[in-house]
Amino acid sequence: YYAFVVTATLYTISFSIELILKRVSSLPSADISLISRRIAAVSIYFVTFLLLAQALYIMFMHNRFLTKNLPPPSSHEFWGHNKIPKETDSDLQKLWFYVTKTDITFTAYKQSQVLIQIALTINAAFNGIDMFFMYFYDNGFSATGSSLIMFHHWTLIWIESCIFNLDLLMIHPDWNWRFVLIGLILIVGCIGDLCLAPSTIKCFVKNENSLVYQKLLWLHLVFNLLIMRGAGVSMIAFDLITTLWQMDWKYGASFQISMIFMWLQWSNLSRAIWHKISTWQ
Repeated sequence: YYAFVVTATLYTISFSIELILKRVSSLPSADISLISRRIAAVSIYFVTFLLLAQALYIMFMHNRFLTKNLPPPSSHEFWGHNKIPKETDSDLQKLWFYVTKTDITFTAYKQSQVLIQIALTINAAFNGIDMFFMYFYDNGFSATGSSLIMFHHWTLIWIESCIFNLDLLMIHPDWNWRFVLIGLILIVGCIGDLCLAPSTIKCFVKNENSLVYQKLLWLHLVFNLLIMRGAGVSMIAFDLITTLWQMDWKYGASFQISMIFMWLQWSNLSRAIWHKISTWQ
C-alpha cells in the first residue's frame, strides 16, 4: 500500500514539475527530466523529515527532563526511568546525557512511535522504488544510475527492516529518541546530497566552478558529511549497537555491519566531493 502511494506521489510530482518546466524554461529535455525526478525525490524526503520532526517535537515537549509540570510516571510506562546525574565531569557530558537519555510520558511515546513507523515505512518504500528503477531502467528519481546510491538505499532498507523485525521501537523511549535524531540527520544529508550534486547545479548555473558553489560544497563536506553524519550519527548509534551486542550477537553484528557500510558510503562521497573541490580551476 505504502509503495503504491509513494510511487503515485513520485510520478505525480515528477510529471507536474516536468510539464511546468517545459512551458517556462528553455532547458534541454534531459535536464528537465532530471530536475523533475530529483524534486520528487526531495519531496518524499521532506515528508519523512516532517514526520520525524513532529515525533521529535512531541518527545521534546513531553520529556520530563526538558519540560516542567508534566504528569508523573504512570503504570503504563513499562521501561526503566532515567535520572539526571547530580554531578557531571563537564558540560559536554551533561549535553551527551540529554542527547541520549529521556524521561518521556507514555502518551508521547505512543504518538511518536506511530510517527516514526510511518516515516520509516515511507522512506523504505521510496528507497526500494528508487533502487528498482535505477537497477532495471537506469533512470531512478534521485539519480539516473548510481551504484553508490543503490548501495545506500539497500543499507537503509536493511536497517529499517531490522528495526521493525526486532521491534526496536518498543524497547525504550530512549531508542526512539535516538532513532529520530539519526533519521533527521540522515534525511537532511540526503537532501543536501541531491541539491548540491553537480548534475543538479549545472542545470541552474552556467559556471559550475563558481565560488559560491565551492563554499557550499565545503560546508556540505565539513558539517553535513564529516561532523553530522560521520561523527554525530556514529556516536549516537554507538550505545544502540553496544546494547544490541549484549542482547544477541546477531543483532549487534547486523547493525555493526550496516554502520560499516554507511561509513564506506560517506567515505566515497567525501572523496568525490574533495576531488571535485581540489580540481577546481
